[in-house]
Amino acid sequence: MEDLVKKVAGWATVGGIAIFGGVAAFGDDTIRNEQNEIVEAGGLGAFVIEVRDCLNLPSESSMVQSVEGVPCSQPHNAQAYAVFDLVGFGDAFPGSAAFEEQAGKGCYDRFEGFVGIRYEESELDFMTLEPSAESWTELDDREIVCLLVLPDQGTFSYDAYNSRR
Repeated sequence: MEDLVKKVAGWATVGGIAIFGGVAAFGDDTIRNEQNEIVEAGGLGAFVIEVRDCLNLPSESSMVQSVEGVPCSQPHNAQAYAVFDLVGFGDAFPGSAAFEEQAGKGCYDRFEGFVGIRYEESELDFMTLEPSAESWTELDDREIVCLLVLPDQGTFSYDAYNSRR
């Protein structure tokens, strides 16, 4: 499992604290339609990312407070496909290495149900947004956001839900 999680060359597992476009971690400046799909790009806080949201992650930061949410038909470098909480950890931040296996397995287990084919057969890879030490202790953050990405850190312009890609 560790090899699967680390397969994405050059992508870092990311969690908590850089700013994109002035949107706070709980803000959503995107415009959504009645199906809750993003139809106009805007800043999107890390704590309000929803399954099927297409995103442009910052290229340099390893700590993310917000990202750019975009319509899936526009070029993007990530798409959220699952959100779940880590379990079995106490109040003290254990460090990302402590929950890496649970986060990786949770994302791996949810991959096929979203994309429509097994991870090993897909052109897509995955990475996670995970809690930072600050969000863990100050906000009781235990949430993992699973993101679809391309292994070469490129962009794609489709909704990966049931895409079988």
